[in-house]
Amino acid sequence: MGGIGRRRLAALLLGSGLLVAGCGGDGSGGDGPGAAPATTAAAPAKACLEGGEQAFSFPAADGTTTGVVLGQGRTGVVLGHQAGSDLCEWLPRARALAKQGRQVLAFDFGPSADIGKDMVAAAAELRRRGVTRMVLVGSSMGGTAAIAAAAEITPPVAGVVSLSGPEEYQGADAASAAPRLRVPVLFIVAEDDPPFDDDARALYQAVPGHDKRLVVLEGGGHGTSLLEFGDQAVRVRAELDRFLAANLGDG
Repeated sequence: MGGIGRRRLAALLLGSGLLVAGCGGDGSGGDGPGAAPATTAAAPAKACLEGGEQAFSFPAADGTTTGVVLGQGRTGVVLGHQAGSDLCEWLPRARALAKQGRQVLAFDFGPSADIGKDMVAAAAELRRRGVTRMVLVGSSMGGTAAIAAAAEITPPVAGVVSLSGPEEYQGADAASAAPRLRVPVLFIVAEDDPPFDDDARALYQAVPGHDKRLVVLEGGGHGTSLLEFGDQAVRVRAELDRFLAANLGDG
């Protein structure tokens, strides 16, 4: 956890739901667009999957992890979940994004992995599946992982979205990565969600240049709940769709 103190850690876990609930590729594209997916085996079934959706295993920071890819196309989105959750958290939005004509990979972070390295591995998996432009999107700790990974991936991703991401979590240091970002970044956070609101403001300030946006919502909410619930959900979904359209095209 790096330098996160006990009080701060408790706030992080509370915001991400843990108090209630319970390296692969280098990001460079590996074999290049159009190469065969580097899956290793069928993964354990996920109850949240529907129809032809099928989980699979792919190389990650701690051996292998589980993912599901929806949709087709050469533009893509990687979706990282918050603590105490898994890829199922993102499936409602993943299905909607796939209908826009993109390949969407939602995946599970490993239990003891550097989550930034897992995000790098997920980006490499989409590139092996023929995606040439992608955006990394993360909820809470997934946002931290997305920022950390985007500073390392070559060739660069097309953009990063962080929903309530803290500055540091489980081996991923977004605070150190943010000043090195040279891609568009969207931060979304609720004003009544400490300490994540302050973290979003600090990360926004740390990103160089002007191709960045900070959306601070009235009220509470955290991570993917901002997309799916409450009075602000329609606005948050619109912000995400605009960002993807601007940096990936219309799909």
